[in-house]
Amino acid sequence: MPASRREFLLSSLSALVAPVRWEKKPGVNFYTQAYCDSLPLVYRGGAGLLTCKVDDVRLGLDVASTRVGGAEAHLEHRLTDGLLEAELRVKNHGSSQQTLSIEFASSAHPSTSYGRERAHLPFTAGPHPVMKGIGTQETLASDQFIGRPGENAGTMEAFYREPQVDDPKPETPRKLLLIPLTDIYHPEIAWRVALFSSPERPWRVAAYGGPRGQGGWSLATKVTLGAGEELREKCFLLVHGGGPEVAWRAYLKYARPDTTPRAAWLDQVRVHYYDFLGPAGPEGRRGEGYVEDAKHFAEFHVGLATQHGYYPLLGDYIHPDRQRWKAMPSDSHGWFEMSLEEMRARVKLARAAGAKAAIYMHTAGFDSASKYAPALRDSVLIHHHGKSEPYNWEGPETVGELWHMSIASEAWRRHLLRQAQWIMELIQPDAIVLDETFGGMGFDFRGGRCTPLSGSMIQFLSELRRLVHSLGPDKAVLASDCSLASMVQWTDGEAGDHAYGWLLGGEEFRKVPVRYLAALGGKPWLACAWQFVGFWKQQMDLARKTGAGVGVSNGWIEYSGLTHLAPEVRARLLRDIESLVDKRLTRSLS
Repeated sequence: MPASRREFLLSSLSALVAPVRWEKKPGVNFYTQAYCDSLPLVYRGGAGLLTCKVDDVRLGLDVASTRVGGAEAHLEHRLTDGLLEAELRVKNHGSSQQTLSIEFASSAHPSTSYGRERAHLPFTAGPHPVMKGIGTQETLASDQFIGRPGENAGTMEAFYREPQVDDPKPETPRKLLLIPLTDIYHPEIAWRVALFSSPERPWRVAAYGGPRGQGGWSLATKVTLGAGEELREKCFLLVHGGGPEVAWRAYLKYARPDTTPRAAWLDQVRVHYYDFLGPAGPEGRRGEGYVEDAKHFAEFHVGLATQHGYYPLLGDYIHPDRQRWKAMPSDSHGWFEMSLEEMRARVKLARAAGAKAAIYMHTAGFDSASKYAPALRDSVLIHHHGKSEPYNWEGPETVGELWHMSIASEAWRRHLLRQAQWIMELIQPDAIVLDETFGGMGFDFRGGRCTPLSGSMIQFLSELRRLVHSLGPDKAVLASDCSLASMVQWTDGEAGDHAYGWLLGGEEFRKVPVRYLAALGGKPWLACAWQFVGFWKQQMDLARKTGAGVGVSNGWIEYSGLTHLAPEVRARLLRDIESLVDKRLTRSLS
């Protein structure tokens, strides 16, 4: 096995690219037709093989360049490893900023029988209350029948990241994608056609057509260029002979190459222990469960242990001048005295048992009882109705009102980065686990202006990752998307909770190819599971299909931890974990 599983996963891509003959139109430098087994992919439809429309001007058929207002746009084609790449370059030569509509499109089809075509779209796993500001979200199977030409033309519309900001109405139903990609196929044809683009900006992915089969698929977005500003944007067309995961591999290699090195130990973790200051027994007082369970870490092959619930206030985790504090102050069994010294001791306990240690943070929840509250009041998220709403959580650690913070606020991002730096310097863990990173999807309407959140979330995760990695090559940042978003693309892996009926409990969540791998790729999936016994069967099913780690926990929903499991349950869990370790399952996109 190569040192990098990601390199291994991507190395087999070329073998599954279909044998295609690409054809240029005489007199132009564009590929306008492609053939598989001598059959053309473009039969009819005005978008051609791969073109781009800038406002109302289409480039890529007979036109290579155009001027739109003060901006100049130019399109080029190139073939890379059998993949057709269209690169758009736009420069604003004007003296003021300019907003442009950009739409890459293709009329390529795997068959002339448009009426039987289907598409595999890596949809998110469904709605979450934290994401209500983005609109009503649909829960969909990834494999979709597109419809017969003319019957539902234009009705297949999905969005990667936030929908276009000119229509941010939360009552509008949304189909959300994990990555900007569609993989089009005919059930009786050997090859498929995939269209995808970069994840660095939002996209509208749509099928369009007319009664005689005109049309195809498009990826559309809007860009705003300042005076003198230039952008480059790419779209890719892949013809291949595999399943959807082949298109995902191409996307990860060409549209989202993550070249940031990550810690090798992440790929060795099979069991993730998550502690919410759990008790040392189901009826006991919170706080001592971690210490008791640590005695069993080695037996359960725990590779990562995360401290959650250790803080005095959500969002106000650590301070150099605060050596001791009351944790879980609202718990019915009483608070627990936590300290920097105790947190460091628990890190040592994990490492002594052969595990790595992580510390929990949250990206959007903040307790108003914090001393930082007055300075951060203007960082609270404002919804479309012009008001703030409490964050969707009230737990044993909640003291004041829980604010929903906006990651679009520079002050909030600075606060989180400072907290992360203190955690890494004072506690010295191996990783930070960020809860509910899907909270970085939506809109902030402060000042009446609609600001999408995802761009700021990507900026924050990139800065956090650089900060954590600067403290050592073996340090890591883990997201908690669990297929509700795709912020994991800017972290080292996934560690979120998915042990619920509508996620892990659903067949679509675990259906092969498991959709979340479209964004996750070969990165480690080390999920938390508060209901780890209740969803053990589903955890093992997912682990065997994808190589994902299984979660064990203490302190929320289930309180047995590892110490107080029923003997028959304990024996079953240990047998299953041993089977994961013995087989050394590898993470795979297949």
